[in-house]
Formats: sequence, C-alpha cells, structure tokens
Amino acid sequence: MGVKPPMTKSGDRSPHSNGMDERLRLEFNDWARAGRGAGMEKGHRPVGEQAIELMALPADARALDVGCGSGWATRLMAEQASGGRVVGIDIADEMIKLASETSTSFPNVEFQVASAEKLPFNDGEFTHAFSMESLYYYADMLAALREIKRVLNHGGRFVTVVDLYRENAPSAQWIDDLKVPVQFLSVSEYRSLFEQAGFVDVSDRRLYDPAPIPADYNGGSFKTREDYIAYRESGSLMVSGEVYAIVHLVMANEIPERIVTIFGGAKCAEVDAEYAQARRVGQLLADAGFTICTGGYLGVMEAASRGAHERGGRVLGIVMNQFKAEPNRYLTDKVATPHFYERLQQLITRSVGFIAVRGGMGTVTELSLVWNKIQTKVIAPRPLVLLGDCWPPIVRGVAKASGGERDRRRRAGLCANPGRGCSYHQEKSQGVTL
Repeated sequence: MGVKPPMTKSGDRSPHSNGMDERLRLEFNDWARAGRGAGMEKGHRPVGEQAIELMALPADARALDVGCGSGWATRLMAEQASGGRVVGIDIADEMIKLASETSTSFPNVEFQVASAEKLPFNDGEFTHAFSMESLYYYADMLAALREIKRVLNHGGRFVTVVDLYRENAPSAQWIDDLKVPVQFLSVSEYRSLFEQAGFVDVSDRRLYDPAPIPADYNGGSFKTREDYIAYRESGSLMVSGEVYAIVHLVMANEIPERIVTIFGGAKCAEVDAEYAQARRVGQLLADAGFTICTGGYLGVMEAASRGAHERGGRVLGIVMNQFKAEPNRYLTDKVATPHFYERLQQLITRSVGFIAVRGGMGTVTELSLVWNKIQTKVIAPRPLVLLGDCWPPIVRGVAKASGGERDRRRRAGLCANPGRGCSYHQEKSQGVTL
C-alpha cells in the first residue's frame, strides 16, 4: 500500500489544472481535517456495499476508486480483489493522507492525488472502476467519464452511485448548503453522458439503504422528516456502463471447449429456488471444465452465468438485437443474433448437452425444440437434463399425449438437484461430437 502524490514538471505537488479542482481540493481537505471521513462512510456504506457486491469483482481484478475520500470503498474492493490491485484517487490530498493511514493492512491498495478529468494511468490499466457520491462534483463530467473509459480495458465496467439527482427531489436541499458547485442531473442525463463518453450496455437501477428511518428525525440534511422519508424512498441511483468488448466470434466447429446450454425463466429473482439451482449448476459445470451458454439476460440465465463466472469459467450469452434489455453482467462473451429462430439455433447447435430449469413459455418452447430435434435425430444424441420437481408431470403428459412414446421419456434425464443433474450430464455427454 502506498501514496503517490502527482508532481508537476516544476516539482510543485499541486496537480490542479483548473480553478474548480482547486476549490474541490480545499473544500474536501477541510472535510478531512474536520473528521468528516467517518461520517461519509457511515452515510454511504450501506448502499456502497450493495453496489460493490453487484460489481462481482474477481480475485484478480484491477479496480479504480474515483473520488475515494477516506478510502472505505477502496478497502471493500480490495477485500474482493485479494489477488489484484485497487487504486483510490481523490483531488484532496488530506483525504488521500487519511485513506492511506487507515489502509495500512491492505497490501494490494494504493492511493494517489489526481483529478478525475485527467487520470495518471495508462490506457486499459483497470478492469473495473467505481465512484461513490463524487461524479456530480466534476465541472466537466463528460471529460471525467471519457477518462474513466480510457483507463478501462475492453470489457471493463464502471459503476457510479449518486444520491443527488433530479428524480430524488429532496436531495436538491443539499445544493445551497454545499460550498462548491454541483451538477443536478436527471437519470436520462446521466445515461446520455455515459453513452456520449462511449460506454455501452448502459443501465441504471435504484439501491436502498436498509437501515430503519429514525422516528425522532428532526432535521439535519433535510428540512422535515417527511422530506427525509421521501429521499430514502427515492433510493440511490446506480448507473453502470461497459467498455465495448472485442468478442471473438467463432463458429461451432472452431470451438475446442465443450459447451452446455442452460434454459430457464427470465423472471425469477435471487431469492427463488430456481435461481439458486441455476447458480449452482453454473458453478459445478465450470468446475468440470464446461463452458456455460445461456440466452444472456436475467433470471435463470443470470444465475447460471453468475455461478460459472464465480468459478472463473467462460460464459457465453446468445443475445438478440431486437431486445432492448441489457445482457447480464457475468457474460465473458456475447454473440448477437438478428431474430428469435437464429438465437434458438445458436443455443442448440453449439452445445454437447442441455439443462432446463423451471421457466415459462419461452423455456417450454426451447425445451420442446431441443427434445424434438434429439427425438427425430436432426441433431446427434446428447443429454437433456430436466432439473427440479416441475418437470415430471410435464414429461408424463407429453408421453401420454404422444401415444405412449416411452422412448421420449428416456431421452430426458429427470434430476431433483444440481449435483445429480451435472453428474448425469457429464456421464451422458462423453463422446458427444458436434
């Protein structure tokens, strides 16, 4: 862990190229000397922890904390990126001093005094970047965003969290109390700036502080308790964007690895059983050396992708140009398709086997097509695992409706849990060639 205050050509420690940077430096130096670093952490950490968890930093991540303040978020990221490198930058040298003094136990952390509008790093130096409650202070936000994009590698991701935005109307009460100018933007304006800076897959969501609202709140940052309640209910705005990934698009007969396609519903949440099942399937298959292939979006697709990503596996998403939704963030590769049928073909023809988790009509459609292709020998035999207790009655109904085709049931493996499903798939996929 170290501190690297930048130097000008003359040897002066001041790195500030414009008056706004200097105003910010002086203001936040006052905050540091007044002991406000701890208060900033207390106020921001409940939401910041959620945002950093959503970033899903791998152990070897190279992360940049922009506007790091006292360094609490830098340290949180350093815990996740235990084998990587995390750098915190701030315009205020007193904040950097504080961050350094409180981070001595983190060997993978360093801090620098720097302006977000002129970062002292090489192109593509980082895999991830984070900013908590600092973006709206920058006089030229677009320049800062372009700089952050520049220092991210292909496929890198930037996440920012702000509480001061137009849709959170009570937050405007802070503006008059601040001694420096700020930018009070809407969600759409933030998204537009990200896109102008060159980020892709730009998305936004709200994060909420889980702490109870005190019954005796009587002022402080807000004029009334009702204003504070409205502020909390509006939530913190998280905006994220990615640097365009140079995806190596390869045909099926060029792919040396063995791919398993996982089907399932897009609407399940992290608390649902099928999400946990799919995440575990992704982990087990990645551990066994398989590449995971999904439709690339949310629900079961996200869960399976997440599980494989957590184990360092390759995660392929077959996405569709017609969809406006953002692919999930755990994909390592994406293949865009022009229409639904081409997407289905890509999901099927690349894979040595299939696992279906609980889903809706889309999942049933995918499963039916795969099942029929195997049954009619349009594709070579390969395992089809039906995971969970929702499938046995469906399989019995299909067999009965099709005139008692017992062989149809034998084409699918009914498995109650991810461990058995993955074991069955490994056993039955041996020898499958594409």
